[in-house]
Amino acid sequence: MAGGKEYERKLFRREGDLAFYDDIRIPIWVFDVVRHKIWWANRSALQFWRASSVEDLCRRDFSSDSEMVRTRLMQVVQNTLPGEYASESWTLYPHGHPVTVVLDMQPVRIEEGRDAVLIQATTRLDMESDPQFLRLFEAARYTSLMISCFARDGRCLSENPAAQAAYDISLFREKFAPGGLKLRFSRQRDYRKVLSAIERGKDIAGDFPMRTAAGRRWHHLDVRMGRDPVTGERIAVVTEEDIHARKQALEELARVNRDLDRRIAEQTRSLHQALDAARQASKAKSMFLAKMSHELRTPLNAIIGFSEMVENEMLGPVQPPAYKDYAEYIHQSGQYLLALISDILDLSKIDAGGMVLHEEMVDLCRILEESTELLAGRLKEKGIELVKSSAASSLPFWGDGVRLRQIFINIIGNAVKFTPSGGRIEITCRGTDDGGIMVRIADNGIGIEASDLPKLFMPFTQGAQDASQPQEGTGLGLSIAKSLVELHDGRIAVDSVYGEGTIVSMIFPESRLNPVQKTHSG
Repeated sequence: MAGGKEYERKLFRREGDLAFYDDIRIPIWVFDVVRHKIWWANRSALQFWRASSVEDLCRRDFSSDSEMVRTRLMQVVQNTLPGEYASESWTLYPHGHPVTVVLDMQPVRIEEGRDAVLIQATTRLDMESDPQFLRLFEAARYTSLMISCFARDGRCLSENPAAQAAYDISLFREKFAPGGLKLRFSRQRDYRKVLSAIERGKDIAGDFPMRTAAGRRWHHLDVRMGRDPVTGERIAVVTEEDIHARKQALEELARVNRDLDRRIAEQTRSLHQALDAARQASKAKSMFLAKMSHELRTPLNAIIGFSEMVENEMLGPVQPPAYKDYAEYIHQSGQYLLALISDILDLSKIDAGGMVLHEEMVDLCRILEESTELLAGRLKEKGIELVKSSAASSLPFWGDGVRLRQIFINIIGNAVKFTPSGGRIEITCRGTDDGGIMVRIADNGIGIEASDLPKLFMPFTQGAQDASQPQEGTGLGLSIAKSLVELHDGRIAVDSVYGEGTIVSMIFPESRLNPVQKTHSG
């Protein structure tokens, strides 16, 4: 209780204590705050409430009153010092008819020590001529927004129930003194900022931590300058909204974002470190493969050369004759190993970015023809029909002739490998709609499963597999061919239907058909 003097409040009993008020011409009644109903009324109050008797008025049901009405009455009991009154304008509804009056309310005690309010309706306000103002007046009472009026020296002139409920009840008397506005602010720099704007007659708005009855809470303040309808002086109308939950949510979101940024930065650093480590490992692997490939070539060339001398009996007859067959096997195996090492060396160069094209103007049709001639023996051995179609007999092309030949031999050789005896391979060379050139190699071989297409160009992978006939090779040819095509600014595409055949298309841009003197490197 305010001031700690609840024992000084008057205790009213119906017998005798209220007789003094019965003949007063001002409507006076006692409202039981605990049971929320009228406990007693004088004759003028009976006329005001349009009741036939005190018993009739005391039976009236006020249960439909809003929570704001109940809260405000309890605030009057708690905040008003003994012997003092709280004066406010209220709109009451005798038998549903609205009447706006000024109520002087004093906390008292009634039977059983219950809290009550002695109410005097001292002035009747005629606002029926301006219903819009009356409705706005009521809205200010019931809104959850805190509305207060302050003089330019910081005195609180008036406040609506929401503002009264929000601020510390122990400051009830002080806030009506000069500088009372200061009591609301948690930070004095905020108070000085707002008071300075009021003193200069300037509007101001912002979010501030306020010292409320519920503790430190964030409010949004909108301070507008106006005039006091009573004195005509300049005053500040302060509208406040409790944004504490929103502020906390924003602060939590900002904290989460900071944590997220920090985690992303840490993960990015870790990723960069992992990528750097992977690059170093890949470079070390490529350098190792390149070195080992060179180291292996020297003894392999000797094996191939000496086995070829034995096979051809260059130093005389070989006895027994079976050794000649062995020499042939050694020679073939050496050739296979040499080709494999060459592929590994090319792949390591590509991975390490060390593959350099030695470019010049070449005849693409001629290179394609030479590539098929190198595979003529295998085509004849399997009885495969080769059909070639070209839009021109000669096609100038800016590129590396050795690497282009390697591309075509790998792709056509792959088609020969997976096309059964008596099959058919078609090679087409024609222009594209955007001025480029396309080389298309189609076969009617075993085809590729749809699930194997995505990994077709991965190193050491073979897309087509025939269970009845194990296939030779390491699966490096297509990977190398794809990289070499891309080094020539081209792209490679594969369409295949398992059991029907495969189409490989290599498409090069128009710029490769013009004699631009430049060097491309991987």
